[in-house]
Amino acid sequence: MDPLQERLTKILEAANWDSDEDETFFAEIDELKQNAISEFTFDRLRSYYLENTSAYVPVKARLTEAKELMEVSPSASLVFSISAAEICLKNLILRPMIHGFVHQAYVAQLIANLAVSHMGWDRFKELLEAILRDKLGIDLSTATVRGANKRLWSELTRLVKHVTI
Repeated sequence: MDPLQERLTKILEAANWDSDEDETFFAEIDELKQNAISEFTFDRLRSYYLENTSAYVPVKARLTEAKELMEVSPSASLVFSISAAEICLKNLILRPMIHGFVHQAYVAQLIANLAVSHMGWDRFKELLEAILRDKLGIDLSTATVRGANKRLWSELTRLVKHVTI
């Protein structure tokens, strides 16, 4: 019997609780519920990566090309770097997270596609911020670029504007 089943069995055996035990019982039930939801969401999130084992390939290809272009054309290298960043945010973070939150696989795929189909950074910023903050404890508005004193999202937005000018 797994730990979750053992705990539930103990709770059910203690069904002869008195009023002082009510709060403990309901706290235990809430904890079990949260654990079950977290485990299910983790399994759904994990399933996306298991089903899409080559999801990182477009990001890697663009980064490789960006490095190769650096000597020839820094502007072209920047375009490929920004493209890699957008693909990474959409396909390696946002899409798997959305996929993990939706319980039915075919619906998850549809919703994830809709969420990341828009072009441009600002169209998915709020959703990405909420997911990163709530699930990973990362505040996108205050995250900084390593080795610099610049905020990550501001810097990405600045570079995108620089490329589109």
